[in-house]
Formats: sequence, structure tokens, C-alpha cells
Amino acid sequence: MQLQPPPADTLDGCVIRLADRRVVLVMGDLPPALLGKVLHRGPVTIYYALALLYEQDYLLPQWAYDDFRREYHGVAAVDFMLRRGDAFPRADVVGRRVSNGQRTDLFLKQLDLGRGLLAFVYPHADAPQPLARLDAALWVDETAHGCTPLAADDPRAPALLRQAVPCYMLPMVWLTNLPSWLGAERVR
Repeated sequence: MQLQPPPADTLDGCVIRLADRRVVLVMGDLPPALLGKVLHRGPVTIYYALALLYEQDYLLPQWAYDDFRREYHGVAAVDFMLRRGDAFPRADVVGRRVSNGQRTDLFLKQLDLGRGLLAFVYPHADAPQPLARLDAALWVDETAHGCTPLAADDPRAPALLRQAVPCYMLPMVWLTNLPSWLGAERVR
């Protein structure tokens, strides 16, 4: 069976690890002095994963096959797992492990659907390891009034990214307040 790559989006930004270890992706013109350790600057690939239930690892889903012999690929596989996965615990799932990039075949019941979709940021689509798990995505926008959630119809944020992490827009001056504003209750 020929598998399609896992669902992914490419964005151009700066991946920053804040002092509290959270990782944010900031898009827009940024000053040279940033808020934390810069992990990567430039285009990045974001892959979407589900946590494994009995292991400390994650799966980048590529394919699912339900009890009625219906196949789901890529984004459709992710949608099937999140929306209807509880009804098909023995559905077959194929994807790549985040830890090592290796193909993994398992049953849907081996995934922790309760944790929801997670985003991992990679320096490029073929990178074997992610830079980090993403906690939030931010767009620098001088028209923003404070740090506000990105509108649901804003085309800057891909649909899967919105599902995986909180997405905000903020003016440049708010970048200095970002670590305190992004309190533990605001970022999953």
C-alpha cells in the first residue's frame, strides 16, 4: 500500500522556546532581540499528531481503515479518528512515529483521542525529528488590539493548526508581555 505523507502545513516564522519551556511559532516581522531561545527562523513544516495511549510517543496519522472497509487518507483520516474514532476502536491506523519517523500499524484504540490533535514543528518536511511540540501560534499584526484569538475565518491559520493549538494575533509591543500573557490557563 502506497501511503500519502501525513497532513502538514508550511508557514514562515520564528520558532521560540520561552523561559517556561513552552514553544511558540511567531509569524511576522520580528525584532532581533526575542523572548527566548530561537529554535528556527524561516519556513517550517507543521505535522499533526495523536498521542499513543500506552507509550510516551505520538503518531502522525496517514491512513485509517474502519470496520466497514472504508479507507481514509491524510486529513480525512485525522478527521475520521477525531470525530468518529470512539465508535471504531478496532479500526486500523497507519502513520509515522514522531520519535523516530518509522511506520507504525496499530488499532485506533491504541491512540489517546482525549488529548486531541497536537502540532509538531519541523525545520523542513523531510526532517527525521521535530524541533519541538508547538504550544501556540502567533501572528504579529499592528491592527490587533492586544493579544486576541485569531478569527475563525482568518486565512492565515490553517484549519488543522487551529484545531491543534491556540492561534492569536498581537501587535509588536505585546511581544515583550507574551510570557506572562500566555499563562498556563491560556495554552493547552
